[in-house]
Amino acid sequence: MRFLHPYIVVSVLFLLLPMAAMAAPQPPVQEANMHHQPTAEETARKQTEMLVRDLDITDSLLTDTIYRIHFKYAVLRQVSNTRAEHLERIQQMYGELQQVLSKEQYTRFMNQQLCAPRRPHAIGRMPQTPPSPRKGEQE
Repeated sequence: MRFLHPYIVVSVLFLLLPMAAMAAPQPPVQEANMHHQPTAEETARKQTEMLVRDLDITDSLLTDTIYRIHFKYAVLRQVSNTRAEHLERIQQMYGELQQVLSKEQYTRFMNQQLCAPRRPHAIGRMPQTPPSPRKGEQE
């Protein structure tokens, strides 16, 4: 038998290459599509960096104390995440921050919290208009 025609050889190779690629191990689809959940350390570091920057804090001991507070509450956030527990944690964290920040720094911090834009995904859950009065109720 003579040599196979070059076009036949190339055609067979093109047919076999996709099969070889499909046989290669693929990453699980779930891992590729999952959103990265930040660790408690990442969350605490980011919150601390933002607070230190916004309040112009230069004291490294104060920065470390703020990080420890943020880390403590980031760990608690991972354990449970009901709305009531979240609000309680926030109040406790603000109380601890109030103890370590100066009065002026804490006032600036609270003003920033009140004026900060909310995350877009949280806006969809908030009612856009006040609820209308129930039948028979006065406004």
